[in-house]
Amino acid sequence: MENSQQYSIVPTVLATLGTILLSVQLVPQIWYNWRRHDTEGLPALMMLLWALCAVPMGPYFIVQKANISLQIQPQVFATLNLLCWGQILTYSHAYGRLKATAMVVSTAALFGLLELLTVLAAQVGWVLASNRTIVDFTQGPFQRGITWPILLLGVLSVVFIVGGLLMPYLEVWKRRGRVVGISWLFLGMDMLGGLCSLLALMLGAKFDILGGVMYIVVIALEAGLCLSHIVWRQRHGAKETLNNASDLSVDRSNDVETV
Repeated sequence: MENSQQYSIVPTVLATLGTILLSVQLVPQIWYNWRRHDTEGLPALMMLLWALCAVPMGPYFIVQKANISLQIQPQVFATLNLLCWGQILTYSHAYGRLKATAMVVSTAALFGLLELLTVLAAQVGWVLASNRTIVDFTQGPFQRGITWPILLLGVLSVVFIVGGLLMPYLEVWKRRGRVVGISWLFLGMDMLGGLCSLLALMLGAKFDILGGVMYIVVIALEAGLCLSHIVWRQRHGAKETLNNASDLSVDRSNDVETV
């Protein structure tokens, strides 16, 4: 009995740790941008797509009446992404602070409105489909056995997350494998958060296939960025060594000629 209780605690601890990491992983990136006053290499579209992810992901958890921390996580995630987006507008696109702030606030308000409408649509849509006249907000479609809206919201969330994470690969391609402008602490926290969440799903009572696929793809794409930069560093370091050796041999030959 004790082993069973301990086994059930492990997924909860992992899920909590994953939720925390995936909520605040962008804080190091925001600090990194502010400290350098530069966001070159950090795609604006990545931040915007990740912020837009809250529109389906928030209702995805709200309609399922998931743990309150899971309902809050998309809102925190979107807020931090919009802050990063505002930094990109300021540092890389020469937006004034007032204009960038107005863009961030108006976009946040729009996304919040879309999220609210999505939740309401899920409720009203069930009412219309069942020929009812009263909207019961105490129970969502998921509690009534209607799962396709949840699946659609989950798929959209995965599309926005993965689509945003593909944007850095365009920057990497331009720089022949070099990763620029992305905080390694941010990537590390994001991968660790995804790994903890994936393990929590695997050890839980029921495996969420959609969530598992998303975590696996995200971890793989971020690991690919790390590997690309490591390969670039190896090649760049080898070239520097050859250049230094060549310069040294030239200097020595000049010394011999001088003697």
